[in-house]
Amino acid sequence: AHAGPCPERSYARFQEAARLARSGKRASILTGGDPSIFSAGWRIMELADGRLPVHISPGVSAFSSVAARAGAPLCGDFALLSRPDDPAAPSLLAAAGFGVVVYNVRGHELLPLLQDLEPERAVALARDVARRGEEMIIMRAEEMINIRPSGFRFTLLISCPRAEIREGRIIAKRGYDTKYSY
Repeated sequence: AHAGPCPERSYARFQEAARLARSGKRASILTGGDPSIFSAGWRIMELADGRLPVHISPGVSAFSSVAARAGAPLCGDFALLSRPDDPAAPSLLAAAGFGVVVYNVRGHELLPLLQDLEPERAVALARDVARRGEEMIIMRAEEMINIRPSGFRFTLLISCPRAEIREGRIIAKRGYDTKYSY
């Protein structure tokens, strides 16, 4: 296992993979790095510098994992925010009709992110989805304000408009229910 800050771990993993590739073996580097989907890809490509072939394969992003566990909360346009740097951004995007996913939320940052949301908006707060220790809370924004999670690395999902919580899951209708006559 590689230890240290992310850039140092990435470099050590790349060096190990490069050594294997130079010896004629196939090497892979599995990385995380939401929300930019392939955020470690640039670092690996830069280190390879054309001397080694690099193939970037898609994985499952945290927003997709969280959304699937939550139900169907992102049935329309949505925005991905890498950090809650501007606490007003999620509520402004939600008010404009977007679902919003905010990565890397710390527990103490939750209140400022939720306080200006419409109180009935369905939200989910998750960490380590599909991993050991998975945590998921689903409720309305006005209820989530009272949650005081400790720790960091949470993903906050604010559902698309017109979503409802049913049987512990979020269902956001896409609009076809009003577009067609059934």
